[in-house]
Amino acid sequence: MSELSRFNTNALRKEMLQQMAELARREEVEREAVGITTKRRQFLRFCADQYGLTVAQLTGKPKHRAVAWPRLVSMVVARSALKLSGQEASILFNRSDHSSYFHARDAVQSRLELRQEAIDLEHKWNNRNQKKK
Repeated sequence: MSELSRFNTNALRKEMLQQMAELARREEVEREAVGITTKRRQFLRFCADQYGLTVAQLTGKPKHRAVAWPRLVSMVVARSALKLSGQEASILFNRSDHSSYFHARDAVQSRLELRQEAIDLEHKWNNRNQKKK
């Protein structure tokens, strides 16, 4: 490899890393703009407790059913219970965009057991809040 091509490769690598860092920074700013209020944190903790998971598991990357289904149900309930947009609900669960919410909504609607779980979870959340008032 010539010295010139090595220089070009390193320059390209550096530029790509800078672009990736800028994209990550923009995503972080977007998440902060949406903001995780105390109520949203409480909701995440409530959902995690209901399923015997941690908030990190509920909002993390794992895709296996034991974590994914509770995440889908929680995301759908978050939108209605916390009056969020689809994008805000997705971001709350560390998903990239609003399409994650639409996938969750479609999955919950198409499975009877998940639909019932969503109804039950929302009732529990609402009753929990009524007891505290």
